[in-house]
Amino acid sequence: LLQVNVLIALGAKGLEIFPYYFPACWADDPNVEAGLVDVDGNLTDLWHYYYRAFRPLLIHGEFFGSAKYKGYLLSGKYCGLLPDEGALSTVLWNDCIYRGDLKSGIRIEHFSPLLRVESTTELIVGCFEGECPGVFAVNNSITNMLNATFYLECPQHVEIWRGYRHESKISDILCIDALEAGDAVFILFKGKEV
Repeated sequence: LLQVNVLIALGAKGLEIFPYYFPACWADDPNVEAGLVDVDGNLTDLWHYYYRAFRPLLIHGEFFGSAKYKGYLLSGKYCGLLPDEGALSTVLWNDCIYRGDLKSGIRIEHFSPLLRVESTTELIVGCFEGECPGVFAVNNSITNMLNATFYLECPQHVEIWRGYRHESKISDILCIDALEAGDAVFILFKGKEV
């Protein structure tokens, strides 16, 4: 869930699942659990996890496919199960361990109609310009849920999507509570309140 959501927030235009189909050459290995479809063509238990992860693309794929990716905003401090830096320094290839403060991709400082975003742990906010601007905000923790507040330039008509559930409202402050580790919220800005 975290991997798929972060890729969406970073503007990925396509995702590949390996292996989608359980390879027949692995069928005799009792320890291998892979693929969304087994050797007999049946859905595996993994399918349900991937379905949940890909649900935003099923619902909003047209938006993400046509919108222009502008970059991402970062809010809050990363929270994972990391030991202190002294212990991390003894780990082979410790430079590959994510410690927060994403360094790659297009980081931006502002995205209208957002003024700022505050969150209790690190939140990656992918920003997209389409017919209406939208953001895809991901809780970047593997362990902690977060609360986030989005402050807008002025009251806006917004749609807030969490999975397949959504609400419409008019506000200049949006509160997202209890966003699970790795989960995301999609916010579509439909226009200013007149």
